[in-house]
Parts: sequence; structure tokens; C-alpha cells
Amino acid sequence: MTASNDSEVDPEVAATTPVCETAWALVWPRIKDLSRAVRRLKRMHARKGADLATAVHRVRVASRRAGVTLDALRLCADPQDWTRLRRVVKRIRRAAGVIRDADVQLALLKTIEGRPGAGDVPGLAALIAGVELDKHEGLDALWPVLDRSGAKRLRVLARRMLDHGKDIPGSSAALETIAANELGQLSREVYRLGTLDIAQPEPLHEFRLAVKRLRYAAEVFSACVPENSRKPLEALLEECQRRAGEANDLMTLVARVDKAVAELSSDSGFHEGQDRAFAALGVRFGRVADMRRRKLREWWSAANAGPLLETLGRGTSDPQDVPGDVLMYDPTTNGGPRPAPLAPSNGPPSPQPDPFARPTTTPATQRNLWLSSRRLAVIDIGSNSIRLLAVEVADERTWKAIAEERAMTRLAQGMGRAGLLSAEAMARSVEAVGRFKTIAENLGVTTVRAYATAAVRDADNRNDFISLVQDRTGLKLEVVSALDEGKLTHRSVSRVFDLSQGTAAVVDIGGGSMEVVFSRNGVITENSSMPLGAVRLTERFGGADAASGRNNAAMRRHIEESIAEHVRPHETSPTIVVGCGGTFTTLLTLAAASRGVMIDRNSPALAALGPVSRTQLKDILKTLRSMTLEQRLRVPGLPSDRADIVVAGFTAIERLLKYLDAANVRVHPGGFREGLLMRLIDEQVAEQEQPRAETPDAGLLRSARALAARCAYEQPHSEHVAGLALSLYDQFRTESNLLAGLGSAPHERALLESAAVLHDVGIMVEYPRHHKHSQTIIRHGEMNGWTPHQIEIVAMIARYHRRADPSTDHPEFAALGEPDRALVRRLAAILRVADGLDRSHAQPVEEARLRFGKHTVHIEARTRSDATVDLKAARKKSELLTELLGMRVEIADEPRTK
Repeated sequence: MTASNDSEVDPEVAATTPVCETAWALVWPRIKDLSRAVRRLKRMHARKGADLATAVHRVRVASRRAGVTLDALRLCADPQDWTRLRRVVKRIRRAAGVIRDADVQLALLKTIEGRPGAGDVPGLAALIAGVELDKHEGLDALWPVLDRSGAKRLRVLARRMLDHGKDIPGSSAALETIAANELGQLSREVYRLGTLDIAQPEPLHEFRLAVKRLRYAAEVFSACVPENSRKPLEALLEECQRRAGEANDLMTLVARVDKAVAELSSDSGFHEGQDRAFAALGVRFGRVADMRRRKLREWWSAANAGPLLETLGRGTSDPQDVPGDVLMYDPTTNGGPRPAPLAPSNGPPSPQPDPFARPTTTPATQRNLWLSSRRLAVIDIGSNSIRLLAVEVADERTWKAIAEERAMTRLAQGMGRAGLLSAEAMARSVEAVGRFKTIAENLGVTTVRAYATAAVRDADNRNDFISLVQDRTGLKLEVVSALDEGKLTHRSVSRVFDLSQGTAAVVDIGGGSMEVVFSRNGVITENSSMPLGAVRLTERFGGADAASGRNNAAMRRHIEESIAEHVRPHETSPTIVVGCGGTFTTLLTLAAASRGVMIDRNSPALAALGPVSRTQLKDILKTLRSMTLEQRLRVPGLPSDRADIVVAGFTAIERLLKYLDAANVRVHPGGFREGLLMRLIDEQVAEQEQPRAETPDAGLLRSARALAARCAYEQPHSEHVAGLALSLYDQFRTESNLLAGLGSAPHERALLESAAVLHDVGIMVEYPRHHKHSQTIIRHGEMNGWTPHQIEIVAMIARYHRRADPSTDHPEFAALGEPDRALVRRLAAILRVADGLDRSHAQPVEEARLRFGKHTVHIEARTRSDATVDLKAARKKSELLTELLGMRVEIADEPRTK
């Protein structure tokens, strides 16, 4: 790899291996730049009265460049040496960052100070003085950092790290692969974050940092950037960083104003009314910040950065370099391949573009060194068929299928009302699982996982089947819950169809059940599972001929009643309905055959066919109902193994479309098994990820807030409620033992904080039952790092933030064990009071202090404005807390000292 202009190896340093020589050419210049910047800053500090702003900024930028380089080359270094040096660099960057932020805020405030009439702005001078004090405190903290981690220490640590560098086979070529992989990962992250609503504060913050890291990495590893893309990429990232930085600077200033308002309003010398006038300044800043964030979002959308980031991610400017048999993933989704290419020109005619289809031009990805060439397989045991999908993984978003097998075992056959899997069906299924496992192992697959859905989930003798599978094949069968089944199917669909805007219904019909998952703007809001699988319905109503003949009307009524029981009525029809499973692919082949186009159900061209209208479905269903089973076996486009159950499956689809008032349905040939594979890849990535230098709860809280941001939560209210709830929690825990068990559960404080942040996300569905919608959204949300059990606890706490108290009359609460019930009750009790203290959503209660009496617990609210409504609501919502404490709870304004 060719180094950039300032990347000559320092003559005083001799590397021990070719890889280390290349590493020196990359790392050493960055460490020298940082050490020079540190020395320059310390010299300027020695000169009294020198302006340090530029010198501090240079230290900050140099430390970020050095950090990006070290992050990319961590595999070349001894972990202990690398950690020491990285920690020093990070310490310097953070210390310099505090001063830089203060300088930016001062520059913004002084532009106002110099304008006519600025003297009439209450508190402006005090605010500037406060920021200057922050800067001086930051400088006081910076010098000890530079004394401990100065220029000399940086060089010593760098020499030690690089002298002990690891020799990677392939020498400098291996290092080039590492660098290109780093650029690929960073470019994908920028692209992914750019698809979020970066007009919201949290996504904007993450997006800005990702752009910074990518910009500095592209400078350091410029040799991996295609030459014709370097200047456009540099201009794009520079402009993006500038716009995002300006928006972020105002956001931090607004936070500083809020802090100052709180400080000044508590000052008895501050005239009444001035705090409100001063707060208005923060509102003005906030409006400008909102405008800048919106402008950034519009600019980024218009910039069409995808193709440019794609060339960076792949290290090439030629899109044709990607092998045709590798499925590329869209990083705006949770993973999954692009829609497959259309059949050759002598096949079916090309359809019109589907407005809901995801763009097929998606950024390519660089191979992940941990996952490259790893072979994985999932076995999906359905009610009707068993499927194998074995792949060779390129990275966390890319794979190549090496085997796809299917066996019609009819596991649910004969299950009927008795609820028992038959011995014959179990034997057929176990044989297929064993055969598929052997196929996968012969292909070199290292991890094979087997999953079962509705038939096994609902069977009374499911444990017998699970034991049989393990005894005969050695595989531990994992039974997927109905909730998870719908969640994984939705994830698979979202990679092919754009579900990010409007409402969507994703339907999966198997042999035993039908799952319907609703989402709004890509967030799952409802998940219903019904026993309306094609095999189950056919058997329940007398078999193939009876279900399409004399019992058809009864079957239709049963389907209608089941849908009405399980699916909440919606005021408007979904923007898009997508169907998965064999019943839907059969519908698509029959719809194509009715237009004279014969296409196999396994053909890649299926993915490109347009929607099927409800009118067309009714015509097909009417024709099939008029036939006997023997006649249906000869219908073009109808697979013989579907002929007996097709009428039941199509009837369920048609009745659902009528209930939803949907005009048509799109078909996704993939589905649940692709979702399973994505989850398996996620687990593989999690196992190999380097541990982060952060508290165990930090990642959990970050993923909870990411879900809240996707739901467009009301951040000021939710975060304020979280702050009040945590304050009450900490005071109860440290100052009393009145709440039994408080603090005894793992991650208890993080559970409370996450529930508080997410408690109102259900408002995106409707307000009246938003606590229940919040529970559903949390249960189905992608919250990385959380276990399903922890997610369930968070969802339950959020559900009980209003209305009914936790009760064993509620099935989901009753299903919890006694320790979990107690956990939900005590945290919900705290959250209810905290939410009541901000009933107006105006944050009038600044702080809540506990005072413990003999028979009463006093919650004294320190208010910044009229909080009558909020205190009344908190008193009303304190009944659960009163019950748990066994004492009265009184909530009032904090007594004012004269």
C-alpha cells in the first residue's frame, strides 16, 4: 500500500517485519503530528495572554486522526500496547474537546453580544461569563493530562507498540486489506446513519461522528480510495462535516442555555421574570438549530452520496467488480440480499418498477476479516415443509448461497383438534432434518442451527419431537415464538421493500398459522398470530374437496371471526401489504400463468413481479373452488404439493385483504429463514467484536435510545421523565430501605431508564391506548445487546406507566415469575410518579427530593414555573408507590427559604 505524502518511516525507528514497516508508515506520522501539536500548545500556554483556540483545535484534530489510524490497525499490534496508546490519545482528544466546545459557544454568543440591542437580552453577559468559566476549568483540567500524556510519552508508547507488532501473513498486502475493510465499514455506517432522520438530535450526533471518522480515515488510507473518487469524496465529507457541526454546535449551546436558566432562576438576586425572558433566548437558538438540522437532511438527500460511498467501501470505482453470485445488502435495512436479477431476455417480460421496491443500487461492502469465508446454515422446520439455507458469509451484510433444499414433510398433518404431532409426521421431519444437516456439514458448514415454528410451538407433545430431533441428529431444536416469527419475517421483507414510510402489513402464512405484523415508518406496532395455516384449515374443514365445497362457507366465517378477534381494526388501509410463504409464491405463479407467463416458484424472477390485486385473487379462487382435487393437480403454475391446501390458503389471504381494505398484495419469495440467518450472523459478529471500553449498561441504553429515535419520541419530555425517575430511584436506594428489593436485579437502573425513555413511543400509533402500544413496540423493537427477557421487562414497565396498576388479571404480567413481577411493580411505581411530575410536558419540575418522615414519604418538587397540573397528576399516580411503601406519599412544592 502506498503511503500518503507525510508517511515516510522515521529514520530513527527500525521495524522488525514488513507489516510493521507499513504500519510505521501509517501510524508514526500521526503520532508525530499529535506530539508536535501538544508541544506547540504547551509552549503557547507558557506565553501569558496567547490565544490558545487554534492550538487546541490542532491537538483535537491530530488526536482524532491518530485515533482513527490506531483503530484500523489494532490487529497489527499487541493488545496491551495498543490499549495503552489508544487510551492516551483518547484522553487528550476529550480534554481538548471540552475547550473547543466552549470556544465555539463563545464565538456564537459574541456574535449576538456585538449587535445593537443585545444589552436588552437578560442574562446574556452572565451566560458568556459561564461559558468562559467552563473554558477556564477545561484548561485547568487539560494541562495535567498533557503533563501525564505529553509528546514524549506518545512517542515512547508508539515505538513500543510498533516494535512488538504482529506479523500478519501477506505482509503489507494484508495491511491494505485491513485498511480497505476499515473504510468499507465506516462508509457503510455513514450511509446507514444518513438514511435515518438526521434532523433528530440523537441520529444527527451519531451521523456527525461517523462522518468525522470516515473523513479522517479516508485521509490516512488514501491509497485505498479510488483515485477518481478522492476529490469528490473529500469535498462531500468536508461539507457534510461542516453542516453537521454547525447544527450540533447550536444544539450544545441550547443545552448550555437551559443549564444557565436553571442556575440563574435559583439565584435570589435574579429579578423575577428574567429567567423566562432568558429562556426565550434558548428557544430562539433551538429554532435555528432545528432549521440547520432540516437543511442538513435535505442537503444529504440531494447529495446522492450512495454511489460515492459505494466506491469507497469496495476500494474500486467499477460496480461490475462485485461477483454476480454474491448478494449485496442494503445497509439502510437490517440486512438481506438485493432483489434477485430478472430472468434472461427470453424469459418473462420485465415488469414496471415497483415504487415500494428498495433501490437495487446499494453500497457494496468490504469483507469482514472475522466473518470472511465462514459457512453457516439454518434449518427452518415449518408446519408444511422443512427448508435448508446454507451460505458462505462475506461479512455481516453479504453472503453467497451454497445450498437451498426443501422437503414437504407435512409436520402438522393429522394434528387437528387433538393438538398432537403424529408419529409418522415426526419421523418424516426428523429424517429430513438429519439429511439437511449432513448436506451442510459436507459443504464445510461450521454452524448449523435448527428452528421450529407454529406446528411444534402449538403441539402438546412438542417436547417429544424436540428430544427426537436431538437424539437422532444432535441438533438442539429452538422453538421460535410467534412474536419472534413475525419480527424476523418483517426484518427479511424490509430489505427488499421500502417500509420506512407509511404503514405496512407483512403477512406470513405457513401450514399451521398466519402471522400479521403491522409497522409504521419501519417500526413494528402490532403482531398477531392466528391458527389459520393452510394445512390446519384444510384439515379442520374436512380435507381438500370439502374445504373448497360444502364446508367452504363455514371456513370463511371461521377465518373472518379469527381475524376480527386477533387483528385490531385500522381506520385506514395499509400503504403496502407484503406476503411471505409458499401460499403467496403459489399465488404469484398462478397470477403470472393467468397472463400467459409460466414461471417456476423457485425462479429469481418472482422477486421482480408486481402486486396481485384482490380482484385477481378472487377470480383465481373462484376457478380453483370449482375444481376437484384431481383437476387442480393439472392447473398450470400450481405445484402438485400445494393443490390440496391452496383453496384454504387463498381464502385466508382474501379475507384478510378485505378486512384491511387493501386493494392488492405484494409477494416476497424470501421470509422467515432469511431473518433467521441474519440473526445467526448477528450472533457471530457479537461473539467476535472487540470489547468496548464502556460500562455494561452504556450499550443497552444506547440501543434503547436508538429505538426511541426511530419512533420520533418527544425527547425533552421523555428524557426529563427519565432523569426524575433515576433521581427518585437513587434516593430511595441510598437513603432508605423502604422499597423492598430495590437494586437487587441485574441492570435494574438501566431497565428503569430505558422504560422511561421509551414509555410514550406508542403515541405514534394513537394516544388513548399508547401505553399498550408502547409495550408492543418495545417488545418488537431491535434493541441490540438486550436479552428477550430484559426487553419484556422494559416493555412491561413502560406499559404500566399509566392507567391500570400491574395485575395478575393481565395474562402477560401473570406469566412473569414472582421476582420479575416485584421488579416491574417497584420500577413502574417510580416511573408513574416521575411521569406525573411532567404531566404538562413543559418540564416545570426541575428536581424532586425525597424526605423521609415517620409515617410519610415527602416528595418535594423544586419548580421553575407553575407546576400545579403536574403535582396533581403525580399525586394521583402515586397510589402504587404508596401501596409498595406501606406509607403515605405526599407530593408538594419544595419549601422556599427566605
